[in-house]
Amino acid sequence: MDDDAKCGRSLSWSPSASSSVLQERARILHEIRDHFFQSGVMEVETPCWMRALAPEPNIEPVRSEDGYLMSSPETALKRLLSAGSGSIYRMGPVFRQDESGTLHNPEFTMVEWYRVGWDLSRLMEDVWALVSRFIEVPMPRTLSYRQLFRECVGCDPFTAPHAVLQKEAEQRDVGVENGTLVSWDREALWDLLWGFVVEPELKKWSEPLFITEFPASRAAMSTTCERDGVEVAQRTELYVRGIELANGYQELTDALEQQKRFELVNRHRVRDGRAALPVDERFLAGLNTGMPDCAGVALGVDRLVMLALELDDIRDVIAFPDTHV
Repeated sequence: MDDDAKCGRSLSWSPSASSSVLQERARILHEIRDHFFQSGVMEVETPCWMRALAPEPNIEPVRSEDGYLMSSPETALKRLLSAGSGSIYRMGPVFRQDESGTLHNPEFTMVEWYRVGWDLSRLMEDVWALVSRFIEVPMPRTLSYRQLFRECVGCDPFTAPHAVLQKEAEQRDVGVENGTLVSWDREALWDLLWGFVVEPELKKWSEPLFITEFPASRAAMSTTCERDGVEVAQRTELYVRGIELANGYQELTDALEQQKRFELVNRHRVRDGRAALPVDERFLAGLNTGMPDCAGVALGVDRLVMLALELDDIRDVIAFPDTHV
């Protein structure tokens, strides 16, 4: 017996999303699969439970006995790529701890795909070809992290002195506790200003935006390159109506470099008082055999349905979100 029944409250048995919304959702999922079928990308399935994963600094996986519910299918998909699968996609549920709200649910649907032999620019075109099937908005604008930071904050994140970044935060009352600016390092100031200044500005934009060339420290599982004397990550994020919809990489194929990055993430997790996470060694072994050059992207299907139907709450497009189970 659940808590509602024990307390004598009536059970909320009905779906959170209406029948008409669920019908539209089914149509959108069908069209997503058609997009990949028409372009020769094979659908694959990956486990929802794994013993190890790719540690991330800001994502907490859902723990289960002797393992984790999958927060991303990335390592499993890359093992398939390393085995010679060719271009592939997977659409299905993923799980993340403590994510709940108008844009988040602990279980949500993600479509993730990889195009062998493609670069990031071509992948961005593919992302937009898919998204534009469902959302009537202007063609997206493309700005680098650096350009967008300058436009919204008013200084260059890479060349501005640390004191300037601190002043920008203080003037906006960002990172201030008890009237005093906390001592933040440079990258923490980037994150503060990005989260409290840049992202709110994006909600005011009518045009979609691809953000590219993030700081190299944000490369995660992407390659890096040099732009105007600064090392940057070859990755992109797509925002539509201020909502982050997709995150793509020019994929890193160097197993040793990837292992170093995982180790760094785990050190940072421990520093921040969180547990280190077991690394997917099978993924690293596959990567070491020679994963092909490719570009890959993950896209939130629930958010895509929200945007397509002009709804404001993710619970309106999921039959049984966390509030209904």
